Amino acid sequence: MLKTSGQMKTSVIYQTAINSIKDYHGQTTLPFKQFNAKFLSNYEKWLLNKKIGKTERVVGATTVNSYMRTIRAIFNAARVEYNNEDIDDVRIKNYPFRKYKIKEAPLSATKELDAKTIRKIRDSKWKRKLDNQARDMFMISFYLVGINTIDLYNLLKPVNDIITYNRAKTDSRRNDKAEMQIRVEPELKQIIEQYQGLDDKCFNIFQQYSNHEGFTRAFNNGLKRIGKELQLPRKLTTYFVRDSWATIASNDCEVLDDHIEMALNHSIQKKKLTLGYIKKDFSKVWKANRKVIDFLNKKEEEESVPVS
Repeated sequence: MLKTSGQMKTSVIYQTAINSIKDYHGQTTLPFKQFNAKFLSNYEKWLLNKKIGKTERVVGATTVNSYMRTIRAIFNAARVEYNNEDIDDVRIKNYPFRKYKIKEAPLSATKELDAKTIRKIRDSKWKRKLDNQARDMFMISFYLVGINTIDLYNLLKPVNDIITYNRAKTDSRRNDKAEMQIRVEPELKQIIEQYQGLDDKCFNIFQQYSNHEGFTRAFNNGLKRIGKELQLPRKLTTYFVRDSWATIASNDCEVLDDHIEMALNHSIQKKKLTLGYIKKDFSKVWKANRKVIDFLNKKEEEESVPVS
């Protein structure tokens, strides 16, 4: 059903969790009455001790948290599908998640780069065409406030120097379709002109790669080589862009947290009701982005000059 509704990524996540349960249980079917708190506790212990990959690394607590939340979502969906309390037709009577509590995921390590490092990436020149492309896509993503690769791949051409898109990761879960509008700054415009796409597509990567997975793979491979050449302490990936933009915005440019949340296109649950009556003002994002880019453009010696 998720596949037919276009939520392919979600369907893959669900199927992965189901396959994991099958692997643990050793059977292709599991009666709901056996799906209890004890089963979940034992499954969690099994996951935490399961070794994966050639390096036989152990599954981490974050992955376990993700699996358990996905399984709970599947179980809840099954209860909605098969139970009809209005006519007292309740096929799935047990609810193990009342007794079994999913442990909170540990805070993940941030993947941020300082302005000096981003300048090194921006100003680097490479022999390999794909590495230069990876550099440019990294900066495009940065100038677009850490846009995800799937959205970058599908991006349409700007209209009146405004790029509009719906964040694929969350558009199906939000009433506003996770819409984002970003003004094309001069620094971004220069790079866009080098990668002009056909028809309504913003970039020609659509012609170079048949899907966003292939694009992301090539992008990360290029970044990995760049990071190695620049002797960065951690493997450089696309995930560094959003954290870097947000960190510079907060720590170096003193952008308000609410404006950073808006720029990252996060749904702010506590403010949903209030925001439902207010038209979103994307100019706050544009001003924040301009501050970050201006800071990036500063010479290193200017950064350390104390403010009187």
